[in-house]
Amino acid sequence: MNEIRRIESLGKIAGEVAHDFGNIISTLSGNLHLLETAGPTAAATLRQKMGATAELGATLVQRLLAFARNQLQVFGAIGRSGYRALWRKRR
Repeated sequence: MNEIRRIESLGKIAGEVAHDFGNIISTLSGNLHLLETAGPTAAATLRQKMGATAELGATLVQRLLAFARNQLQVFGAIGRSGYRALWRKRR
């Protein structure tokens, strides 16, 4: 039963991350299309928004990688049975 909950939680997290990446890509794509017909002032604003969106995406990737490294370090250091015991204690 715990394994099922864990898998369901992972699925939910994966869906949320995919949704966030979808929003980032959609924002970049929309601004890119607007950039094609924008004047100089509007183009500068769009480029600034695209840069901020790209930074948001990079931050999300960094957090995901940090989370993955932490999980892998814990898993590798104590093994599967130890990890399960640790997981039970956290709840």
